[in-house]
Amino acid sequence: MPEVEIYSIDECFLDLSGLAHLGTDGVKEFCTRLREKILKWTGIPTGIGIGKTKVLSKIANHVAKKSASGVAELITDELRDHLLANLAIEDIWGINRRLGVRLRSYGIATAAQLRDANESLIKQIMGIVGVRIVHELRGLSCLPLEAIAPPQKNMICSRSFGQPVTTLAQMHEAIAHHAARAAAKLRHRKLRASVLGVFLTTNRFKPNDLQYSNSISVSLPTATNSSQVLIRFAKLCMTNIFREGFSYKKCGVSLNDLSSVDAVQLDLLSPAVDRHDEKLMSVIDSLNRRYGNGTIRFASEGMRQDWKMRTDMRSPRYTSCWDELLVVKS
Repeated sequence: MPEVEIYSIDECFLDLSGLAHLGTDGVKEFCTRLREKILKWTGIPTGIGIGKTKVLSKIANHVAKKSASGVAELITDELRDHLLANLAIEDIWGINRRLGVRLRSYGIATAAQLRDANESLIKQIMGIVGVRIVHELRGLSCLPLEAIAPPQKNMICSRSFGQPVTTLAQMHEAIAHHAARAAAKLRHRKLRASVLGVFLTTNRFKPNDLQYSNSISVSLPTATNSSQVLIRFAKLCMTNIFREGFSYKKCGVSLNDLSSVDAVQLDLLSPAVDRHDEKLMSVIDSLNRRYGNGTIRFASEGMRQDWKMRTDMRSPRYTSCWDELLVVKS
């Protein structure tokens, strides 16, 4: 059984070193059969990229998504060199658009140019993380699999609006909703947050509209997972950064410095943990689990929620929602 690292909700890394004796063709055939089995058992099409390192496998996966077979490998030297020479620097895992602009100012515009770049220069631009990416592009593994996920340190809850939001009242409803969702996730994972951040932005894809984005963060008096506390601070933060006269596309809440509920450090001036609040949160979570999300919610989240993201065209959730399971009639 290959060692597996669950990277995200829809992505994982597999260590296939135990199949090295099969050769490149054998490994590719194994991945093809794996993809066919996933499609047969779940109905979900997947892409599988094969490489000597995590970064190369991510690049191969980028190619696999566009291929008819859904499987691509970057083990063969000629194929890897050709692809890296034609891959834009921003398409590399770990390099965002802003960093791509900076690298291009140094004449580094492709993955191949980054692979062959001077390590001292890359360390100056990107730090040790950049050097690791360079080594990974050269086929030297610097990012081992993490079979046991490290403790979560941050979380973001955000959604684009179904229609433009222009008033502070609507924005307060949206940010309260995101804060409540984030708090519920914290409680489910037995975590508390010490820092809360709030952000909002207009639609950058409408250049003719007035543009504005901003964010703010605040240290909480005591690490918490209380919906009431997080909503209160989130609304205060939103009041500080909201500006009239703009059509907003998105807002969200970020939670940082997460810690276990059993490891919260108090001080002499901090209030004791509110046990009544904990009981209230427990009852709300229990009801929402039993009768569905949103059965019980805070009034500050709004009743109509006209700003919510539209889901009219959403595909059926055959594998994650009991009410939408595929029914086969004989």
